[in-house]
Amino acid sequence: MRGLLFDLYGVFLTIQNSTYLRLTSEIGVDPEALRPLYEGPTRRDYDADILDTPAYWAKVGRALGVPIDWRHALQADLRSCSLEDETMVAYARELRAAGVPMAMLSNIPADFARNVRENRPWIAECFDPVVFSCDVRMVKPDPRIFDAAIDRLAGWGGRAGKGVDPGEVLYIDDTLDNVEVGAERGLAVHHFRGIEGLRRAVSDHLGR
Repeated sequence: MRGLLFDLYGVFLTIQNSTYLRLTSEIGVDPEALRPLYEGPTRRDYDADILDTPAYWAKVGRALGVPIDWRHALQADLRSCSLEDETMVAYARELRAAGVPMAMLSNIPADFARNVRENRPWIAECFDPVVFSCDVRMVKPDPRIFDAAIDRLAGWGGRAGKGVDPGEVLYIDDTLDNVEVGAERGLAVHHFRGIEGLRRAVSDHLGR
């Protein structure tokens, strides 16, 4: 059974540059000084739940030499990642209504996961399973997280215990490194650049 495995951020939710700049302003740091901590190994430890939110912002503060109130920083951080692509959400609902099996694989810290589960009901409505990095304590592009996601697709179409051929799964992500590792694990892949290219890739994959 052919199906789809979606990333979340950069596909359905995007980081808003204006609110990222507001985040850095609110916590009193230079945007470019924060970026490697926000996008590099420290953030990946946060996504993997190796660091919780207080520990993550404490480590960022130490690296930048400024005290950071983690509660304030968390709220600002959540706002910076809150722009929802309504067209993409509508497309996901369209695919689900057509009976297309869909799952989600996303790097996301635990506090973010709680937030999206509470405030984005379409995730639970459209995607099953949902594999968040904080839940499995691994982050993309670690090949193991792709294997974990593939293992969890075994229930698609009532095929529990039979497994899913990774080649039957189209993995969609806006980050090229993740797409390349997904391909190495046997998944069909699409480097997301917008909905029109995605529609063509999905149609080709599903044979519709």
